[in-house]
Amino acid sequence: MKKTLKFLSWMFVMLLTVTFATSCSDDDEEPVVPSNVSNNPYAGTTWEYSDILEAGTVTKRIRFADEHNAYYEVEARNAGGTIIGNNSSPYEYSYSGDFIAFKPLQTGMANLEGRVTNGIRMSLINTSYNEEIGILYKK
Repeated sequence: MKKTLKFLSWMFVMLLTVTFATSCSDDDEEPVVPSNVSNNPYAGTTWEYSDILEAGTVTKRIRFADEHNAYYEVEARNAGGTIIGNNSSPYEYSYSGDFIAFKPLQTGMANLEGRVTNGIRMSLINTSYNEEIGILYKK
């Protein structure tokens, strides 16, 4: 009987040891992000501002097409709302936090920089001529 109790005691201790050793997990593992999910806060967004004039409106827009490409667009409409002019220029962009650098993909186009505040307001600057284009808002 003594041998049986001793044997069962050791088996119980072994069982507890194995259970505690196998129940621990590695908490330092990074979560798996599916490849179709983007961490880029700008991809797929559009930012714009419209100047309302007596003769119509002029809308300035940055459209982030994907992870690396954006379009700077200027659209003019007459007082009746008909588009009388539009221009779209392709850019490649990179970002670091709230700072965005736009590199033109067409010759003769200006370098642009954007600074985002509060996640909804972007100051857009033409760095080739050091002049502000305007304040654009996230749509």
